[in-house]
Amino acid sequence: MRPEGRFRGVAVAESFGSVVAHVAEVSNDGSGQIKVERIVSAVDCGLAINPDQVRSQVEGGIGFGLGAILGEEITLTDGQVDQGNFDVYTPLRIDAMPRVEVHILASANPPTGIG
Repeated sequence: MRPEGRFRGVAVAESFGSVVAHVAEVSNDGSGQIKVERIVSAVDCGLAINPDQVRSQVEGGIGFGLGAILGEEITLTDGQVDQGNFDVYTPLRIDAMPRVEVHILASANPPTGIG
């Protein structure tokens, strides 16, 4: 049973023989402000040679993806990019990153694109 004001979304992708599924749990306090509370990911990449690196790749991808949808923006004025450095371009900060769980499926299959 999910708490009031919490919602879940599911995404699945396949690339280079690896399959990754994500479940995002988001909340809405009624004001219209949405917060990503947690993301749970499952990775099927064959034999994971370095599981910590697989986790890092998935966590980093989640961070970049969330940054893109939650506030990163590149704007142009007269054909020139307005953001010249990170003081005016704001990627997702670590304190805004939700809890992330990455589960790597055990496999004896050959490594694929991430493994």
